[in-house]
Amino acid sequence: MEKIKSVPIRQKLLIPMLFLVIIENLLLVGAIFGSRLLSYVENKEKAIFYEKVSNRKNYLENEMLTRWSNVSSTVEEINNTAQKLIDTNVISLKTLDDSSEDCLPLLEKSSSKLINLIRTNQVTGAFIVLNTDNLEIKKEKGIFENKPGIYLRDFDPSSTPSQKNEDLLFKYAPKALTQSMNISHGKTWRPLFEFQKTGDYGAYLYEPFQAALKEANPEKISLKDFGYWSMPYKLYDDSLEVISYSVPLILNDGTIYGVLGVEISLDYLQKQLPNTELLDNEQGSYLMGVESGKAGEFQNILINGMVYSQTAGNQKTTQIIQKGEDYIIKNQDKIMYADAEYINLYGENTEFTNQKWALIGIVPKDKLLVFSERIIKTLASAIMLSLLIGIVGAVIISSTISKPVTRLIRHVKSIRLSEEMQFIQTGIEEVDHLSQSLKNLNEEVGDTARRFSRIINMASIELAGFEINRKEGTVYFTGKFAEMFRLEKESFYDSFSDITSIEMFEMLMKKLKEYEVEEKAQKENEVIYLIPDVKPHYLRLTLNDTGDYCSGLVENITDMVIEKEQIEYERDHDLLTGLLNRRAFHRIMKELFWQGEATLKIAALVMIDLDGLKYVNDTYGHTYGDQYIKSAAEVFEESVPEDTLISRPGGDEFYILFYGYSSRGEIQRYLDQLEKDIKDQSILLPNGEPFVLHLSAGVAWYPDDTTDRKEFMQYADFAMYQIKRTVKDQFGDFDKEAYRTSQEQYNKEKD
Repeated sequence: MEKIKSVPIRQKLLIPMLFLVIIENLLLVGAIFGSRLLSYVENKEKAIFYEKVSNRKNYLENEMLTRWSNVSSTVEEINNTAQKLIDTNVISLKTLDDSSEDCLPLLEKSSSKLINLIRTNQVTGAFIVLNTDNLEIKKEKGIFENKPGIYLRDFDPSSTPSQKNEDLLFKYAPKALTQSMNISHGKTWRPLFEFQKTGDYGAYLYEPFQAALKEANPEKISLKDFGYWSMPYKLYDDSLEVISYSVPLILNDGTIYGVLGVEISLDYLQKQLPNTELLDNEQGSYLMGVESGKAGEFQNILINGMVYSQTAGNQKTTQIIQKGEDYIIKNQDKIMYADAEYINLYGENTEFTNQKWALIGIVPKDKLLVFSERIIKTLASAIMLSLLIGIVGAVIISSTISKPVTRLIRHVKSIRLSEEMQFIQTGIEEVDHLSQSLKNLNEEVGDTARRFSRIINMASIELAGFEINRKEGTVYFTGKFAEMFRLEKESFYDSFSDITSIEMFEMLMKKLKEYEVEEKAQKENEVIYLIPDVKPHYLRLTLNDTGDYCSGLVENITDMVIEKEQIEYERDHDLLTGLLNRRAFHRIMKELFWQGEATLKIAALVMIDLDGLKYVNDTYGHTYGDQYIKSAAEVFEESVPEDTLISRPGGDEFYILFYGYSSRGEIQRYLDQLEKDIKDQSILLPNGEPFVLHLSAGVAWYPDDTTDRKEFMQYADFAMYQIKRTVKDQFGDFDKEAYRTSQEQYNKEKD
């Protein structure tokens, strides 16, 4: 028998055991980094940040476009007033901007309209500046003249308005007007707009006025095409910094005699940008800016958040740099992630199209990725601990063995990993000690894995995961998996721990399929669940299936879903009535017409204009006017089927769209019932008498009248105004012959 060279048993066991421990930890590291778990978590943190900035941009854009800058009706009223005063020789365009006395009648009649504009649009101020001069010529000659007008302020538009207008303040107005209206004015009040002392015509006057002056027929161009959002400015001898939106005042003959505008103070604007929603402990910042000629460079308008305001200091611009797929700001050796969302304030091919406003979310890199960095540190500690325990165990085990373990090795080779590890007794003390030490090592490795799972469970974001190994037929899941899916409350199995095979786990996932919310999923490998509980409980499951292995990560996204739904609701609904606003209604209309007759079938569009709203507002105040509007909304909702589209685009207008019917008769029955219910609807006035709801409505039919969406709305609008100009307080169908006659008459007058 060949003699085998003998070596110390400690050496014989120590080297392979150390190698085994190292390989085990390398496999653990490879599994973690190979599955791209850390990269996935980091990308998710960025995606949540980007989504928050986008949602806030959508909210701010909606406020700026549909609320703050909604001045067209006020401009029309003031233009009509000015025209009447000119026609009756009460005022003259030749002397209109010479002094406060020459324009006082117009300012007296316009002041109440400005107050109503402040209240309705919830802005911090409104103004009228009267001017008939070419300001560009004056500016080139170095002539800057003071101009008459009104400048009113409300420092807190979100508070309840004062009945006596005690919350308002005159900045510019004729003295006679301030005395007659009994509205206070501060120490910086002036009777005229101070342009002489500032040596410049404010952009809020100069830009929209000169833009309209360039046009040959400005009265034929949409007022919004001349609308101008100003950069921040301060009035003469005033400390409050504001931005404004202003449009020119244009008579029917094209004469431009001033501008009307609204202001939003930067303090009030700052309240609309809560930086606490980006990160906890105010670690994020919002920057509102205007892109200069250089791409990615923004002029700073407003910064909300100490993190970036301290970093930016007194600098006037911010430069955003693209680095790979990310956008960053590098300042004073600090790297911050940035997401710039452009605010679409101007239409295409308008005077100020190139002025690009943006809302920029900014967070420090180390604060945004704090969770992923915490995972890296936790994993590194766990791996080092596992390695240390393995090395110590190998040394202890090898030191206790003193004789060959050939028999034990053959027995160990026959043991399957899925079986419980039991060693045979050899009767040799040293070998039996080795057996017990190996068993202890196996338990320690299991304890290490359980400790790692507990560390993951301590993370600030609720996470769980599972992995299916189809090669070995095993399934593994973290401890929080059952808790997050509320499985202990269900009767799927006697205990969640009974799930020991892939087949049982797949059966469980099929039963959970009833809780899937398909419309909320955004990716192919993503499933959203709504788990029944006391409160809504949303989970997102992201799958990575490579064939032999299938892993899944479960995240609790309840707060994110609820926040997104709330912002979307506020974006699409009218605050007073809860009905769809103009933007949401037009979006749905486009979708329905894109689907065509298969969806619309027989449809009817009802355009409604409330009669008597101005009377109620002027006689009893806007509180009763709002009741009048809400009363109309209530009767519309109660009288039509649930799937009918009802919208309040603004003011005293409403849209109602019936669609998907097989005949006009079905819709007509609803219209007859609606007309009857309207006549039974009323509000109670302060004197105790009811005021019945009055309205004029026009109806256009699809496809009988037209199959074109724009014509559909135009015909309903024409039908409504036909009723309003004739009988009023009735419903009327679109009359093609009357429309044709009207168009022919219009073309004759135009020629």
